[in-house]
Amino acid sequence: HLARPFRDGGGKIVGVIGLALSIDWLNEQLSGLALPPKTTISIMDRNGTTLARFPDPQGFIGQPMLAGNRFLLEGSENAVTTVTARDGTERIVGYSPLGAEPKGLLVAVGLDRAATFAAVTHADRIALLLIAAAVGLALSLTALVGWRVIRRPINRLLEVADRWRVGDLAPRTGIRAGSSEFGRLAHAFDSMAASLEAREGALGASEARLQLAREAAGFGIWDWDIASDTMVWSDEQWLLHGLAPRPGGMGLETESWNIHPDDCGRVSGEAKAAVADPTRRFDTEYRVLHPDGSVHWLMAKATVVHRVDGTAVRMVGLSLDVTESREKQAALRRLSEDLEVRVREEVAAREAAQ
Repeated sequence: HLARPFRDGGGKIVGVIGLALSIDWLNEQLSGLALPPKTTISIMDRNGTTLARFPDPQGFIGQPMLAGNRFLLEGSENAVTTVTARDGTERIVGYSPLGAEPKGLLVAVGLDRAATFAAVTHADRIALLLIAAAVGLALSLTALVGWRVIRRPINRLLEVADRWRVGDLAPRTGIRAGSSEFGRLAHAFDSMAASLEAREGALGASEARLQLAREAAGFGIWDWDIASDTMVWSDEQWLLHGLAPRPGGMGLETESWNIHPDDCGRVSGEAKAAVADPTRRFDTEYRVLHPDGSVHWLMAKATVVHRVDGTAVRMVGLSLDVTESREKQAALRRLSEDLEVRVREEVAAREAAQ
């Protein structure tokens, strides 16, 4: 298992990407490499336990490395040394320790010393040339195994994940979906990004329709964070209160909202009561004094959002100007009262005539 954290723009860790690598698949990759005769490749974890080995993986996987060879785990640079293998043969080993890329794994390529130098033991010069060739080959194979099998696909996945983290969902991993662990993981990542991209597009369209509906209906939206006593208003909400829209929020002190002095205490009390009692809803009407001296009636309705433990965390509501509706209702009441007076007078007149 491999894992790596990723950070936001401020450097804070916001998540971890974990990968599970199939050991069977890893051994298959080693078996497909073109190697000189009697060459061995081993991949071990930070404890010195063999994860993959070629040839004869079954006899080595899960086995700890020899105590005398544990120095191979140390260091941060690729190096070459001579060790005695578990089967007693002496090998020239090019290795990438835990501190080198890919970090956290030991990748070692061993050449059989006797087989490598059997044909050149009669000449020191040729022996030195073959040693140099063996070193270069061992290091090249070590770099190839680390880069092609592990580091390259992981780096690509992390690169694309960083682009997604900042909101750019268009990039894809480009790793071919196949039977490998990385291929299936990349296909899952790409499918997730495509789904998120489609959802964001639908959400954007929905928000645009909501904005059009809100502007057409003329209602304002407000959101009160109860813990910080900060209230955020939409532009329409500012205009309903006769105020110019501005960034930032306000608190529950209604005196700053241009609310009529006779209604300030009542509105604040009803809001606090709705927060204290989960069974109550905030549903009220109040007057607003605009700078031009006009008085407007606003209807406000809101829902309180609670945590699982019942603590109220925010109140989200809508406001609408109902001045015209209230004026019509008042006119109807006056007309009704006038009609009642006239009916009583007419009835009294008829009774007096009779």
